[in-house]
Amino acid sequence: MEKRKFEFEVEINFKEVFRNPARWFGYVFIYIVLIILALGLIFHNQLDYMFKNEVAYNEIDSTRVFTELVAKKGGMVEGVKFEEVSSLTPELEKKGAELYKSTCASCHGEDGKGKGVASAGLNPPPRNFTSKDNWKNGNNPSGMYTTLQQGISGSAMVAYDYIPPKDRIALIYFISKFAGGKFEFTQADYDEINSQFKIDESRIEPSQIPIQIAKVKIIEDNKDFINKTIELSKTLSNDKLLTNKVIQNPEKAANFLLKVKQQNITNLSEAIIANIPRNGFSYTFVNYNQEIKSSILTEIKELIKN
Repeated sequence: MEKRKFEFEVEINFKEVFRNPARWFGYVFIYIVLIILALGLIFHNQLDYMFKNEVAYNEIDSTRVFTELVAKKGGMVEGVKFEEVSSLTPELEKKGAELYKSTCASCHGEDGKGKGVASAGLNPPPRNFTSKDNWKNGNNPSGMYTTLQQGISGSAMVAYDYIPPKDRIALIYFISKFAGGKFEFTQADYDEINSQFKIDESRIEPSQIPIQIAKVKIIEDNKDFINKTIELSKTLSNDKLLTNKVIQNPEKAANFLLKVKQQNITNLSEAIIANIPRNGFSYTFVNYNQEIKSSILTEIKELIKN
C-alpha cells in the first residue's frame, strides 16, 4: 500500500485565507482573548483603592510642614508717620546705635564689614555694609526694611519683624552710615514701605515660641489626657473585645473616644461613622447590623465612663 505523503504549510497561504475569511478567526482568537484579559487586569488594578478600603489613612504631620519659629514676645507695635522719621533726630540716632550693637554687631562687626565675632563659619558670610554690591533686597530704604521684616532665606539673617517700624527705620539710618555719603529717607521711600507693610498702622503682635518647645508645653499641659489615651489604647488592643473588631488604630481610636467624651457628644454612632478612618475605626463598623453596633457602642461607653 502506497504511503500517504503529508505536506506541511510552513507559510500562511494568503490566497486561501482570502477565499475563506473564516480561517482568520482561528489565527487571532487566542490573541484577542489575551488582549481582553490584559485589559481587564489593568482596569481592575486601577480601581479606586480607597473605595475598596485597601489603603491605610495617612495623616500629614503638620509640624513638619512649617519652618521653625523664633521665640519672641508679643505686644503692641506702634505705627509710625513719615514726619516722625523724615530726618535723623538725636532720638533716632541713639536708638539705631543701640539696636545695631544689640542685634547686628555680633555678625556684621562694629565697623559694618561683616567680620563680627559670630561671623566665623557662616555661609553665606554676613553682609558687608560698606560695599554696595549684591544686596539681596537692595541697599535702598525699602530693600533694607524688607530684609529686616522678612530675613533672608538660606542665610543666618533672621527676621526682626518684632522690632517696631520706627526703630527699624532708626536702624536703617545707622546702617547707611557705613556706606558713606548722605542718606535721605524720602516720602517716596516711606510710601513704598508702607504700601507693603502698613507701617502707619498700630497692631497687636502675638507672642510665638519654637514648635519643639510648644510641643513639649502641650504634652505637659495634657499629661493626664495623654496617660488616659495610652491606657485606653492598650485596652482597645485586646482582641477579646467586640470593639477591637472595628478598630484599625487603637491609639487614634482612644484619642477620638476621649475627646467625644469631653465634648459630651450624645450620638456616638454618627460621630464614629462621620470620622472614619481618621479616628482609628474601620468601615467594618458601618457594615454591621444595628444589633451588633448597639453591642459595640455599649461596650465603648463602658470603657470610657471612668
